Amino acid sequence: VCSADMYFTKTDKSGSEYEFDLSLLPKAHEYCYSCAEAIVTNERESVSLTIDNTNSTLSEINKYVKLAEEHGYATVVLEMYCKDRKRAYQYQQRNTHNVSANDVLKMLSRWQTYDSAILLSNELDQDTTTTTNSTRTTESFYQWLENKHVIHFNKKRNITHLLI
Repeated sequence: VCSADMYFTKTDKSGSEYEFDLSLLPKAHEYCYSCAEAIVTNERESVSLTIDNTNSTLSEINKYVKLAEEHGYATVVLEMYCKDRKRAYQYQQRNTHNVSANDVLKMLSRWQTYDSAILLSNELDQDTTTTTNSTRTTESFYQWLENKHVIHFNKKRNITHLLI
């Protein structure tokens, strides 16, 4: 997994601590891309690589897709679909980076959907959305993971197992 968040995580003998600094976000995104680049150029065997970032424009997504294709990787783009401002406010309330509602709405206003992205929702229900070239159905993120057999949730334990 490569993530801009990794840039803000400091690890030592006593554990790890996350310290987000908005002024360092461009450096964090450079770090994430460098991490991905190092993995795809240095791996002798095929590995799964997950990019865990908020890529809100096609240029942000395309640079990772191009990198993957140049090194023979197949790509799957998962998009957490946000259908409207009301939902964006709900997501903003749950974010862990203290991103303001105004900044979340700015991201929503510039959001571009990758044509072949799998549209996921945080809800258990399905939704239909119209993107640039088609009308598509979203599905729950958890349901998608379960359908791909990469997640197992046990109601008796407060834990979810994710296999990548």
